[in-house]
Amino acid sequence: MGNSGRPSGSLRPHNSKCQPIQLQNNLHRKCYSAATLPVGLAPRRSSTLPVPNLYFRTLYCFFVIEHGRWRVLHFNATFHPTSDWIVQQLREAFPLPCPYRYVLFDHDSKFGSEVLQFLNSSALKVIRTSIQSPWQNGVAERWVGSVRRELFDHIIPLNEYHLRRLGRDYLAYYHQDRTHIGLNKNTPATRAVERRSRFHTRIVCSSRLGDLHHRYRWPEAA
Repeated sequence: MGNSGRPSGSLRPHNSKCQPIQLQNNLHRKCYSAATLPVGLAPRRSSTLPVPNLYFRTLYCFFVIEHGRWRVLHFNATFHPTSDWIVQQLREAFPLPCPYRYVLFDHDSKFGSEVLQFLNSSALKVIRTSIQSPWQNGVAERWVGSVRRELFDHIIPLNEYHLRRLGRDYLAYYHQDRTHIGLNKNTPATRAVERRSRFHTRIVCSSRLGDLHHRYRWPEAA
């Protein structure tokens, strides 16, 4: 069964200086306070995630993740992540009227002037992490670690179409089945607590991601 909690340990290196730590704390306060308002959810976007395919070509996964309940709002993959392609992904992730206020990402060269211009025109405030400071984008970095350990360490995609299908299947499992300690052992899409029936003691196992992960539940009463 897949990991049911968030990865342990801190993403901040032990030899970091006081200034990056202060910046990290300020960013978390901004994102948390914004996430408590209905019109101020704060999504984070990391740099594109490189994934090698069966023929040793590198595919790049682009995703947008929300801070409030860690929902992945958008996922796509391509061999050539140009600025125009990223802008199109942002249009699909943030349809107007956009309920979000902040976007956080790193200094990857793929996020060029076209991307910044689109975000500014969409009334989204851009917050960029410091150079070589992945711990300042902990929500996105933890999701990257989860999808690597739970999917890409076990399955090699054939091409971008195969990778998109794997991504859709993993997101369904991640949103509906995978619990998180940080969400009080709930899922990003919320999962109802199942009560044990007095007449059934057998646990039902449902396969996920081609039997790579599973969901366990009590059978419904007749």
